[in-house]
Amino acid sequence: MQRMKWLPTLVMLWLLAGCSQSTPGSIDYSSNIDFSQIQSYRLAEPEEGQDPLMAKRIADAIRTHLDQRGWQYQEGAAAAVSLYYRSRFEERAKRGGLSIGIGGGRMGSNSSIGGGVTVPVGEDTEQVLILQLDMVKEGQLVWRGTDTLSDTGRYSPSRWDSEIPAVVNGLLAQFPPVKAP
Repeated sequence: MQRMKWLPTLVMLWLLAGCSQSTPGSIDYSSNIDFSQIQSYRLAEPEEGQDPLMAKRIADAIRTHLDQRGWQYQEGAAAAVSLYYRSRFEERAKRGGLSIGIGGGRMGSNSSIGGGVTVPVGEDTEQVLILQLDMVKEGQLVWRGTDTLSDTGRYSPSRWDSEIPAVVNGLLAQFPPVKAP
């Protein structure tokens, strides 16, 4: 009976753990690099065609994050790595919709079969901002972080000013990568 007192608490903790957010974005990296030796960086110029306001937000977020880590910003070849960054909008199919299901069953000699359908609600596409950070050392890509933000069409400049640093911080928080044993 004593164990039963803890059961609701354990179930609640288990459910909360299942709802917790995982590490944002995805990363890929070269396993041949000693990332602990990287302490300086330079920012590459944004690619042609980049939105200059978005590029400035990304560059400022990178500088702020790496400066707080104690990394040194350097111009030219003296930097240990070059950071390239890009953002682009894509139109993607929405995942949401209204699902309707019908069940089935059997009772005695009577039986029934059912089916289901998904009904799209609202627009069936959405704008997605894809943000990518690349670290290049001696001309070779050594680390890449990628994340996305859904743009519901309601983003204001002040919201981008808070969302972009959050995404950049989430990606750079995964650097240096932890190699699996």
